Amino acid sequence: SEAYEACLNDRQPDYSGISIQFSDFASWQRQWSHSTGAADQFRFWQEKLQSARPVFAGTAYGSSGTQDVGLAYAPVQFTGELFNNIRELSRSNECTTFITLLAGFMGLLHQTTGLTDLCLGTAMANRRIPSIDKMMGLVENTVLVRTRLAGNQTGNDLLRAVRETLLEAFSYQELPFELLASQLKSKCDIDVRPLLDVFFVNQNPHRSSLQLPGLETTSFGDVYREGQPAMPMNRSRMRFMLKETSDGVIGSCAYRQDCFSKPVIEQLLADYRQILVQMVERPETPINSLIFQ
Repeated sequence: SEAYEACLNDRQPDYSGISIQFSDFASWQRQWSHSTGAADQFRFWQEKLQSARPVFAGTAYGSSGTQDVGLAYAPVQFTGELFNNIRELSRSNECTTFITLLAGFMGLLHQTTGLTDLCLGTAMANRRIPSIDKMMGLVENTVLVRTRLAGNQTGNDLLRAVRETLLEAFSYQELPFELLASQLKSKCDIDVRPLLDVFFVNQNPHRSSLQLPGLETTSFGDVYREGQPAMPMNRSRMRFMLKETSDGVIGSCAYRQDCFSKPVIEQLLADYRQILVQMVERPETPINSLIFQ
């Protein structure tokens, strides 16, 4: 907004409140990638991702091998009483709405695949350093979240397990995903790219609106539906892109049509909703009883 207003008034933009530019961050990241801090993060992910497998590997939802297959989209919406109950369950377990939604999604994947060791991709802001909080530029990083489930876990137990896993991943989010993937492949013969089989993102509601003099601005929607090839999640067979608003959670499920049919996705989304309903109504019920009924 400062750049736009400066252009209108034929003056140079005032960026005095922004001490670091994106070029500074890029230079720092290149240097940091060779530091002991980066090495520590690499060792963490090397251990964390040992023997991890793609969610849908060996299932009926495996790829047919079709290249450049088209994506289809199904709407996702949790509003009204369910949304309020999700927020209340989150507060009572000291979790964010994202954690609760992800925990329910982990329950869905467990139900669908039978796996108790689940690994999927998500995106983190990568702005833990206070000095880059207001910096212009995309520093978001792809992070893998690996959670182990047990049938005797309750819904509340699942929330706590997912919260712990996410907080752990949050502490090791700076190592660029492409660099991590390259190093794991060359040094350890571990290919983590297939672990992006499933991608799950929930955008928080705290983004401020853009204020431009003389203009009214609105969001142009889900940019992930425009088909950009740059994001790692384009490798996914299924990706959930959700956004939390004051009225509820809205978004879409994008899926590869060589892996899933429309009726299958519709059933999965109905099951996902039912799992969330059961979690908020019976949070102390074991997962297997919560899901399989």
